[in-house]
Amino acid sequence: MKFPTLHVGRGSQVGPLTVFPLWADKPAPTKRFFSNKSGSLVVSEREGSPVVGELVVTNNSVEPVLLLAGDLLEGGWQHRAIAEPVLIAAGASEVVNVKCVERGRWSGAGEQINRGRKTGPRLRSKLEGSMQGKQHEVWAEVDRFSSMQFTSKTASYVDYLNLVEEQAVGSDVRPLDGQVGVVVAANGHPIMLEVFATHDDLVQAWDALISGALADTRGVRSVRTPSRRVHRFIDGLESVELSRISKAGLAEKVVGVGEADNLFTSISGVEWDAELVHLLVLNQRHDLFADAH
Repeated sequence: MKFPTLHVGRGSQVGPLTVFPLWADKPAPTKRFFSNKSGSLVVSEREGSPVVGELVVTNNSVEPVLLLAGDLLEGGWQHRAIAEPVLIAAGASEVVNVKCVERGRWSGAGEQINRGRKTGPRLRSKLEGSMQGKQHEVWAEVDRFSSMQFTSKTASYVDYLNLVEEQAVGSDVRPLDGQVGVVVAANGHPIMLEVFATHDDLVQAWDALISGALADTRGVRSVRTPSRRVHRFIDGLESVELSRISKAGLAEKVVGVGEADNLFTSISGVEWDAELVHLLVLNQRHDLFADAH
């Protein structure tokens, strides 16, 4: 599968972030699915004895539900983040792989709360892609936020995200008509590119996506990123082929191979019945990832 043809709009400033809208030359998927914010999921610990790296997700909706790496599942015995994408069939239950983002707690309720929130790009890089890390590396990444004049009694990423959201200045930047993706940049260069199946999917993910990026760039000065750097970043992805590597529930996980598949770019996505329904590109050359390798 070819990397999609993308069209870039004018960037808007959101605190330290410059956010560029993306449109894609691809039709909407012929099959429907819901995002993890649909409210139809029941997320619980493994019956009998909870397991740090696994949760049971039941989809009570009439359509499949797509969970993405970095989606936060809060509560339970500890807060977790989805470790790899999975498309769960309507009425089905799946044991999903997760990473703990709260190592100081191992007690609580049997069910998780799904608020539709996401981790920032740094933590997402530890969950999938070429920088994917082990559980102790995820904990180390969460501990990094303690150096930002922040403390949590349970070493919780969710506590940090709560603080950032409380202090965040409201923004009127919203997805534009037909927009299906976004490039998020900071300090003059792109951090990440993310493309969703439809405009509605992007709208549902928008607040969580921006909040996660703001959490990673707290304290970074506001520098507008020029559009030419975003165009150059995307131009470097045009030759990429997306290759299937593993099952993701009903769907399949794909990764980018080709000239851009090097030390500088992490490319992953989800394909369902030969249609690309999600794409994530992380720019590993960005200063944000300098000590995350």
